[in-house]
Amino acid sequence: MNKTIGGAGPSGCARSKETRAKIRAARIGRKVTEETRAKMRGRKHTEETRAKLRGRKFTEETRAKMRESHTRTIPVWFISPQQDIHEVRSVTQFARDNDLLPQCLNRVSSGHRSHHKGWTLHPSSPHLKCKQQEQ
Repeated sequence: MNKTIGGAGPSGCARSKETRAKIRAARIGRKVTEETRAKMRGRKHTEETRAKLRGRKFTEETRAKMRESHTRTIPVWFISPQQDIHEVRSVTQFARDNDLLPQCLNRVSSGHRSHHKGWTLHPSSPHLKCKQQEQ
């Protein structure tokens, strides 16, 4: 069973001796050339590329698109432990402001968890309706 979201692989899973022996047998005879080792040791980006990325400026048109896209965020409704309904635009910021873990609250909003520290998802939250329309 794959326990990681997105199939990232076995996190914290200990491989058996038999499995390790199979992996070892498959790898025997594969020699990594010195050229390949040098590539693996090399930098991910050249200094020139890093300088370009660091100094990159978005055009006014791109910034306007990003601004407009950000204003169309779909609200998420959470129910507090005191049964109050909160409309949230940024789950991460809301979590930080209320001493909650952002990753756990995101899992509640996506339906992977039922609650986090008493906070639950409102059953008619607008973002759920959008997800149903996509499917």
